[in-house]
Amino acid sequence: MFLGMWLAALDSTIVLASYASVGDELKELKSMSWISTGYLLTQASSQPLYSKLSDIFGRKPCLLVAYTLFALGCLACGMARSMPELVMARMLAGMGGGGMTTVVTITMSDLVPLRSRGMWHGVGNIVWMGGSVIGAPLGGYMADTVGWRWSFFFQIPLAMLAFGTVGALLNIPGHRKVALEDKLRRIDFVGSFCLIATVASLLVTLDRGGDVGWSNVQTTIPFGIFVVFLIALIVTERNFAREPVIPGKTLTNPTYLVIYLSNMASRGTIISTTFYISLYIRAVSGKTAAQAGTALLPSIIGGLMGSLAGGRYTQATGRFKKITVMLNAGMMLGSLFIALFTGVLGHFYIALELGFFLVSIANGCAMNTTLVSLVAEAGPEEQAVASGVLYLFRSLGSVCFLSISSTIFQDTLRRLLQRGLSGYDMDDVEKIVGKVREALSNIEELDAETRSVVHDAYGKSLQVIFGFCLVLAVCAFLTSVFLKDRVLASHGVRARG
Repeated sequence: MFLGMWLAALDSTIVLASYASVGDELKELKSMSWISTGYLLTQASSQPLYSKLSDIFGRKPCLLVAYTLFALGCLACGMARSMPELVMARMLAGMGGGGMTTVVTITMSDLVPLRSRGMWHGVGNIVWMGGSVIGAPLGGYMADTVGWRWSFFFQIPLAMLAFGTVGALLNIPGHRKVALEDKLRRIDFVGSFCLIATVASLLVTLDRGGDVGWSNVQTTIPFGIFVVFLIALIVTERNFAREPVIPGKTLTNPTYLVIYLSNMASRGTIISTTFYISLYIRAVSGKTAAQAGTALLPSIIGGLMGSLAGGRYTQATGRFKKITVMLNAGMMLGSLFIALFTGVLGHFYIALELGFFLVSIANGCAMNTTLVSLVAEAGPEEQAVASGVLYLFRSLGSVCFLSISSTIFQDTLRRLLQRGLSGYDMDDVEKIVGKVREALSNIEELDAETRSVVHDAYGKSLQVIFGFCLVLAVCAFLTSVFLKDRVLASHGVRARG
């Protein structure tokens, strides 16, 4: 199981380090956030489905399906000829990625005593960070040498190996044989469709709003669709679904809600910070893709340390709130460092990396301790569904806040470029704006004066984004203050299939 988790982690950073190279080759730098957004869209939508389906069909079959979808998605990514094709392929991979993490977490929660879960989730996070550590520099190296497509092809045999090992070695007791027809009756097909449509239309709304304006018909129509499917989802889950994919009580329980919102803000902070620090290093500092990948290592180490600290603390004390609140305060401090030392008070690379480290250590701890607190609150019967909804909120935090930050960045960059190039002919200005938003390599084709304006616009736009990340970090801290503290028990539960 940990092999699949390691692979999902590898994918997350191997792709991050390749973004600028992908945008350059496909001439779609302004749309490159959709490489992440497309993946996170289907990952977010599928996670509650995996939690429910693993209750119905068993953990092992769901894991095998997840590995298959992920491998097919990676194959399609490597063969993509355009940005739309790549985004669609990432969406397919995301359908697999949603299960590769969620089902493993649920299975561990089934088998491990409650008080020890923080430690075991910490072990899982060591595996995760191991994949992340390798993925970042490897992705940058591949982008600079054999090409970014091999970042995806490379993962296919690993997914096949994970499929084989889980298929041969994973044997979970306690599964009851039930007729397929009875299993299918338990699936909330209507609710699942409404959930996917709700998340998808929300993301399209955010993307279109930042590109063409919030009053444009391309924005208002998907927003209307979002409202319709959101209402349909609520009505279906509350009144008609036999076994809702998102039971109403998982969203109305105050303790659950605080955990969900805290995770959403934390994930939004770390994913937006990571994405735009990578762009900052390429566009403002002028470093290579490999160097951008290496720059992610302090963040990965910080996440590992935070996860281990959270696990050890909860195992030793049986509590989780104090360390979560303290490290979320560190996340605020780290975000402040990043915001200040990427232009406001000058460009200090060491301070940037220190801030990134603090943000990551807090996120690593919070992802661990809040999951344990949720499982403790939910109990054996609800832990799979509650965990699935938690992963949904984490993914929504990544997807929505990355989309919002992309909207802010593109809008700010466009305005600053138009202002900085106001002395040029209007047609030339629009051509320049279009070119530098397509690919970073196009910046080097400009004359020295224009290039200076463009670099300045990129730098100031990124300062705005890092300010937005600071706001998210404050939200993560404030919500964590309201976590319900309790002493964790030392018993576990049995697994399903």
